[in-house]
Amino acid sequence: MLVPDRIVRLRTVLARTSLSRSTIYRKIAEGT
Repeated sequence: MLVPDRIVRLRTVLARTSLSRSTIYRKIAEGT
């Protein structure tokens, strides 16, 4: 069973991944 993509708040992503905001936006732009 496939898991659907989830929309997660940026604050949550920052807390879970410990990546910087600019890194996250760059990855979004790259499509990864």
